[in-house]
Amino acid sequence: MMYINDYLEQDDFIIIIRPIKQELPEEDSEEWAGEVQVSIVANENETSLTKEEFGNMILLCNFAAAAIPATEENELIRELIQTYVEKHMLLPVSGKLKELNILTLDSETEGSA
Repeated sequence: MMYINDYLEQDDFIIIIRPIKQELPEEDSEEWAGEVQVSIVANENETSLTKEEFGNMILLCNFAAAAIPATEENELIRELIQTYVEKHMLLPVSGKLKELNILTLDSETEGSA
């Protein structure tokens, strides 16, 4: 079995999107409730980044995580992000993470968040 931590590096930042499930009343099972829990994982104690760089990366992760509720609450933001996603098709990650089926936007960011 493969574990994600076998592929992580000290300066990685991870955004976890976990579906919130609800129990089905008449069955012994669960289904997705249509909501998600979003978490950001990073290791401030073992990073090689400066405090400022680390803070900028956390800010960038918060921007990415905020897109989820923002698209739910604001139609203009949802349309803007949807158009951006359609223009920048999702591509599989190359290299050692490829077998984990992680997708990335085909875009580069410059500077700090």
